Amino acid sequence: MSRKAFVLIPALLALGGCDAATEIAGDTIESEMRRGVVAQCEQVAEGAGIAAGRVSAVCQCSADKFAADKSLSLSDITRERLQGIVEACVAQTDPDGVGR
Repeated sequence: MSRKAFVLIPALLALGGCDAATEIAGDTIESEMRRGVVAQCEQVAEGAGIAAGRVSAVCQCSADKFAADKSLSLSDITRERLQGIVEACVAQTDPDGVGR
């Protein structure tokens, strides 16, 4: 085996590790974002008079919608931004409006 191969193999292995680390970091950020959205959503839902039994479904829907918008980041988790998302999720998860 040549000297170049000895240098190239560890370099390729290191790049594979970077991909894994990047993926883990992305998963951690997404998880943190979901927690932040759910926490803020619970406050919004309480103020909006959403029935206690419906808050979990509404907030999971809100976290899904927030995470789906790749232009949003942790700093975008605000009460004002979530208000519209929560309203959309109330309608989506309870189209008859009986859970309000």
